[in-house]
Amino acid sequence: MPASITDGAADPLLLGLALVTYLAVDTIAVVGVVLLTGSVRVRELGRFRPELTLETSLLCLAGLLAAAMSIQLWLIVFIFPPILVLHRALFVRQLERAARTDGKTGLLTAGTWHELASEHLDVARRRGHRAAVLVVDIDHFKRINDRYGHMAGDTVLARVAETLQSQLRTHDVVGRFGGEEFVILVPLSDPEPDVHAETAAVAERIRAAVAGLQVDVAAAGQAPRTDRVTVSVGGRCSPSTETTCSA
Repeated sequence: MPASITDGAADPLLLGLALVTYLAVDTIAVVGVVLLTGSVRVRELGRFRPELTLETSLLCLAGLLAAAMSIQLWLIVFIFPPILVLHRALFVRQLERAARTDGKTGLLTAGTWHELASEHLDVARRRGHRAAVLVVDIDHFKRINDRYGHMAGDTVLARVAETLQSQLRTHDVVGRFGGEEFVILVPLSDPEPDVHAETAAVAERIRAAVAGLQVDVAAAGQAPRTDRVTVSVGGRCSPSTETTCSA
């Protein structure tokens, strides 16, 4: 006698339990590794919400696929199209992120930063607000590359990028301009009696934070040593003023 749908009434419950268990274990493992490596802070975990949502959707479709195959094999033709669409959406999202993000620092690329900064400045001009553009340059970066190698230089770039992000607000726009230079758009308080003083304060805060940074570097065949990193910061306000700031 052929099996009916009611014969497997418990299977959906087991399948759902398996999917939930897998998702929970996978999420806990990934989040745990990310936090242990220190690459992401707890408050930044929310940025992984789209990936978690997408993975949950894929798991649900996988459960539907398994259920459809257990009922009638031909039902899988209705499951494959959404699975392919979701996979394509994930692939496109990864490509977009790779194109917008600098691989060594995780910051915006110069082109993406310029695009977003232009939009922010246009909005600021229309509303009569002001913003500051800061350029951060790592001091003696060529010496670091020459003395310890480019891998050590990449480590310094990543640590400086992390420090910059820790000193900025969520709506500040920071990117890698090229080489050892970073660029930041900082919307200023409105109204602000002295925008130059506010810009200089942000620049000094960034300079001081990086000045306290110590990075473990080593030349080939030598024991690791700790080297200090410093930066120079310059900035200008928009709409433009007669003064600039530096730190």
